[in-house]
Amino acid sequence: MPPSQRLTVCVNQEVSPDKDVSVRLESDMPFIAEKPMYFDYKATISVGSNVIGSGSCANGHSFAYVSAETGFEQWLCILNPSDEAPDITATYYLVDP
Repeated sequence: MPPSQRLTVCVNQEVSPDKDVSVRLESDMPFIAEKPMYFDYKATISVGSNVIGSGSCANGHSFAYVSAETGFEQWLCILNPSDEAPDITATYYLVDP
């Protein structure tokens, strides 16, 4: 990830459609992560929410629930406040139906 930049990952494109997952982000350097979610409620109201992984930098962040189900768009946003480029790994843990 480039220094002093933000990266956005679409969870729906990372996992198969209609999956529920947990996510663990790890890095060799501190970063900040958040999880915005956008969806249409009953196909009439477009809404969203946002969950921040932490209010400060860390080498790891976890999100207990992320949905890639139809009608939901979930994103992982990662901020690298450093002047160096860290390696960041995202691990998705699938939830069995």
